[in-house]
Amino acid sequence: MVRAETCGHCHRYLKILFLEKQPNFDPIADDLATLVLDQKLNQNELYRNGFNPFLYH
Repeated sequence: MVRAETCGHCHRYLKILFLEKQPNFDPIADDLATLVLDQKLNQNELYRNGFNPFLYH
């Protein structure tokens, strides 16, 4: 399960993956699988806070 926590003040969001709902998650695959969520939030002028550290070597 993935949820986005948003802040209307700074117009940023964080994606949260719940391990208890999906114990075998893959951080890279699940981040890529939720790109539609990123697009929808960007359309509402909300932008990702930070980055996915698993995408960097």
